[in-house]
Amino acid sequence: MPSRATKLGDIGTAKAASDSYDVENIFLSDEGWVYRHYKTDDKLSFWDEIIVAGEVDSSLVIDSVPNTPVDAIADISPTFESVGGDGKQDVEYSPSWSGSTSPAPVVLGNVSINGAAGAATGVESTPITASITGTASATWSWASTPAGVTFSAPNSNVTTATSSTEGTYTLTATATNASAGNSPKTAESQFVVAAA
Repeated sequence: MPSRATKLGDIGTAKAASDSYDVENIFLSDEGWVYRHYKTDDKLSFWDEIIVAGEVDSSLVIDSVPNTPVDAIADISPTFESVGGDGKQDVEYSPSWSGSTSPAPVVLGNVSINGAAGAATGVESTPITASITGTASATWSWASTPAGVTFSAPNSNVTTATSSTEGTYTLTATATNASAGNSPKTAESQFVVAAA
């Protein structure tokens, strides 16, 4: 059974400075000792390899050595081994290492619309606001299906929808950000104009 008490026998061959088997790429998981292989310099893309398999009980104390910390495989920031290391992980020894880490990716979250209403008679004019979660700012656009609704600020998340034509419209707010890998994001809301 892999444990911190048996660390020397389990992973004692790991090197202090290596581009392929560096001690600072190893962590203890609930499934055994794991080696983290990075695919990119920014360390956001990786895969984990179990190098010594076995169930790990974090509550055990073996030969006065607590078996903690124990992380989950694929944990974004596990507790890597550092004793006997040089402060660098294997990717930092690669000839292609840029020496920098990129910022977290830009992500558009969920878009929502508040305020669309309807069932008024004659001209319907309703203030509406779209909002978005996530780490990205957004450029906004509005559309209606079918056409027939005008927007006071068609490139803002805050606008007023107006129509004098009877019908039920689907209003679509679209958020875009060229840096976001999941752009664009949309939300829809119903807008009703009743007969006068």
